[in-house]
Amino acid sequence: VLQEVERGGRDFHSVSLTGGEPLLHALFLQELLPALKTLGMRTYLETNGILAEALAVVIAGVDIVSMDLKLPSSTQCGAFWDDHERFLDIALQKEVFVKVVVSVRTTLEDIQKAVAVARLVAIGREKFIFEKVIT
Repeated sequence: VLQEVERGGRDFHSVSLTGGEPLLHALFLQELLPALKTLGMRTYLETNGILAEALAVVIAGVDIVSMDLKLPSSTQCGAFWDDHERFLDIALQKEVFVKVVVSVRTTLEDIQKAVAVARLVAIGREKFIFEKVIT
């Protein structure tokens, strides 16, 4: 991995760690992230935002966290509100983006709860942006 990064030069924003779910490989990331830092690379972690314990293990080597906030009505899965809040408590040490997928099944209640959780990111921050993405 490091050889590929070195071969790519330095003309990019960051090394993006995405999935599947990269935090399922926290032990690997514990080795990779410091090595990327020694090369002067910034790191961008794309994650589902529910694995707080794994994030705690690697957060020192991460520059930017991009978290998906899962809405129960959109995913038709269980609610992860508490997991997302625990995750954000750790992630807020860094630059954080929260992404929310909204579908025709999304309820107003879920949107309101997502805004409440996402506001954790906005407190004391310069900007708070909602973007509309149509799928």
